[in-house]
Amino acid sequence: MRHPITIGTRSWVGVNLNPMTSGKFLVAMPCLALATGALTFLATGVLGQVLLDDYSVSDEANYNYLPVFNNPADGWNVSSGELRPTIAGNATGAWLWNRGEQLSAVGDSVSITLSLPTGADNQLRSSIGLFLSPQLNSASSMMEVVLNRYPDGSYSMFWPSGGIIGATISGPVQLTIKLIAPMQRGTIYEIIASGGGFQSPEGGPMFTTNTSSLFFGPLAYNTAGTQAGLDNLIFTPVPEPPAFAIFGMLTLATAVTRLRRYHHTNK
Repeated sequence: MRHPITIGTRSWVGVNLNPMTSGKFLVAMPCLALATGALTFLATGVLGQVLLDDYSVSDEANYNYLPVFNNPADGWNVSSGELRPTIAGNATGAWLWNRGEQLSAVGDSVSITLSLPTGADNQLRSSIGLFLSPQLNSASSMMEVVLNRYPDGSYSMFWPSGGIIGATISGPVQLTIKLIAPMQRGTIYEIIASGGGFQSPEGGPMFTTNTSSLFFGPLAYNTAGTQAGLDNLIFTPVPEPPAFAIFGMLTLATAVTRLRRYHHTNK
């Protein structure tokens, strides 16, 4: 939660008030207190998670489908409260969220729950995760963070420029990607994975991009015939101070100026 704006206080005890004008001054005091309290309230931001999709219903219109690799058919499939994509064989498909949310401010994050208890019966790995792209309608300059399951039942997790081999997975894993810092020519992101017996390293692995913002959405590779499931796409934005708090600041400044004038003219 953001810290509220703190307004400096001044003790008015012992001020010599003119009986003819002190009523105006005392009336103004509650107004100042009210303005201060209102401004403090309006300037307080709270980080709030936004559940973009819990896949209780199928609503693919909220996504742009991209045949990322080997041009697979759109395998969107929602069943039993999960996204259960059916991307067949050696191919990758992704669905970018198109309702406006992006990773664009320091502190913004997106998370999704991944479940991959079985793999495809074709001697290829199966993968699910988050797809990231600076463009909503293109897979160029794309990145992906994925949980892989291999034919022998072992797992790994990969992200841009790194990965963990031989991860032990015993249940659903929550994957989170968070924008943590700007650079001169891009941004830095942190990856946090937890649950299912898996825990990412302290501080999380990181990767960088040369863009200021990223679209995001679920991704699947070789998931046809598997029990791959993705659930609870959650966006956590960093709130901006409400615009009307600026007007509150102006109102407060005006009130303080008037009080000072009362005090100066009635010494």
